[in-house]
Amino acid sequence: MTRKLLQVTASIFFLVSSSSLSGQSGSYKFDQNKMKLQYEFNGEISSIKFSEKGEGNSSYFYDLFNGRPSLVHDNQSLSSYSLYSTITFSDYSFINDCVYVKFKSGVNGIIGNRAMCGLDKKIKKDSSEIESSNDALVEKMIQNSNDIAPQYLLEGVTHYLPIIIYRSNNVYVYQLFKSKQDLLNGESSIVSCDTAEKICQEYSGNTWVVTNVKGGVTFQNSSGNNGVTTLQIAKPSATFIESDKHQPFKITTDKAYIYDSEFKANSSYLIKDDMINVLSVDGDRKWCGISYINKKESQSMAICPVRISF
Repeated sequence: MTRKLLQVTASIFFLVSSSSLSGQSGSYKFDQNKMKLQYEFNGEISSIKFSEKGEGNSSYFYDLFNGRPSLVHDNQSLSSYSLYSTITFSDYSFINDCVYVKFKSGVNGIIGNRAMCGLDKKIKKDSSEIESSNDALVEKMIQNSNDIAPQYLLEGVTHYLPIIIYRSNNVYVYQLFKSKQDLLNGESSIVSCDTAEKICQEYSGNTWVVTNVKGGVTFQNSSGNNGVTTLQIAKPSATFIESDKHQPFKITTDKAYIYDSEFKANSSYLIKDDMINVLSVDGDRKWCGISYINKKESQSMAICPVRISF
């Protein structure tokens, strides 16, 4: 993403948006001269300072995303990304409610649109208060993507590449490259499966996967108009019965003990049919590097001598 230049006839950019304050509507105003984001409701004005800066290939600036005032971090380093931290006004405070990340791995070329909502981070005085914590969230997302080494797909060990990105008790979501050529072309899809209903739905690879820290996942598509991005609920391109075709990789043994980087076993283990991301596979397919997401949605990494259903 590159920053857009706006031509305005006054120093203030106006945006009218609904707010949860007393169920009424208020007005957001961005004063470019004073670098302040203001919210006006019933004649009362609250404001925070907005920090814009540029350092090398990285820049922070104000923009709109999905109709919301946002702090944007545009990073054009090896793994490039655009991070949108959306801001709302609720209960007399400015709140960072969501982060939206469009990224491309500089290690393996994998791209994705990910979002996390329900953050409820209060901004007391300055938008810079949320910079470091949100950057850390993005770096973790990108590192999880960078860790995928898809040589085993490129070398024909397997014929497709699934990457688990979300898991709960009844739902799992993964990004799917159906072939080597799809990976080389950067073409993927998003698949969401309900284990209770045994039904899967497939979405475009450009779909935003929006998770909530309080639980749940939704899917959204983006569209642009006059340089402003808006999101709508995504519709699946296909619905099918959960099957073994193009499913995430799974453990096939009753117990698969986890080993550390020195190949020493610890007490942790995975069980049959646990879903994993395969990071790397050795020549004789005895050892593999894996990551996995447990039902609490935390992600871990390990070296694991197991049989995997490719």
